[in-house]
Amino acid sequence: MRFNQRSSARHPGGGRLQIGLGGRLGSEQVADFKSESVADLRRNPQLTQCGKLTDLTVEHFLEVSNIMLPVNAQLRKIRVSYVAPSTISQIPFFPGLSNIWIQGYELPADELDLSNVSELETLVISIPKQIRLRLPVSLKNLTIFGSARVSITNAANLVNMRNLSLRDLGALDHSDEVLTLPALSHVMLDDKTREAIGRIPSQWAKKQ
Repeated sequence: MRFNQRSSARHPGGGRLQIGLGGRLGSEQVADFKSESVADLRRNPQLTQCGKLTDLTVEHFLEVSNIMLPVNAQLRKIRVSYVAPSTISQIPFFPGLSNIWIQGYELPADELDLSNVSELETLVISIPKQIRLRLPVSLKNLTIFGSARVSITNAANLVNMRNLSLRDLGALDHSDEVLTLPALSHVMLDDKTREAIGRIPSQWAKKQ
């Protein structure tokens, strides 16, 4: 696992924590954030002293059960990839998050409401089963792949959506609303998704 130090102009002094890739852990040293080892997490699965944590990645990690993510972090980015629900029981969707990536994680329900994540700009999500999404007006970039059925229940409100990528979808509800959003400038659809949608607006009919 590589660990890269990062800084944030909006949140100076922020820290990045990456857990996974063979059970290893890396972190940036910041003023009120101490590096924790896997052994530390086994003894106490609550991430401590994370007041300035801004970037969190948990992926391919099975070493620890029931990790308690910080409730006071200034998180801007979170990535949860191929992690069992027994490792993270609940993902904290803080209002200040700008970037969310969820892949191979079993959500507790088939509905994900992110409408209160008021600064979210980029969402990447892959949930194999059916998923209903409620998304914030701030969203600009959306990638959904590998889902049996997707429903964006408030699609008409996504007036800032610019980039949309849909791959390997079994069905897309409200597709007319999703594909005709006023700010859309780039749409990527694979063959399976095109077949599932059926009627494609003329501006996106040509394969890209």
